[in-house]
Amino acid sequence: TFGSTPIEHLPRPTADLGGKVQLYAKRVDCNSGLAMGGNKLRKLEYIVPDAIASGADTLVSIGGV
Repeated sequence: TFGSTPIEHLPRPTADLGGKVQLYAKRVDCNSGLAMGGNKLRKLEYIVPDAIASGADTLVSIGGV
């Protein structure tokens, strides 16, 4: 499984809205040590074990969840 991801405050959009609301972003792009992240990798967390259990020798995955 992938680790937790940071939640970052977004000061510019918050300021653009006059500071009346505070905006934050969950950084799912930081969920692995690989060169990519986000929902594309998170999807594989479920697909890869099934492919291994099925004895697959090839896996093709396109896009996110």
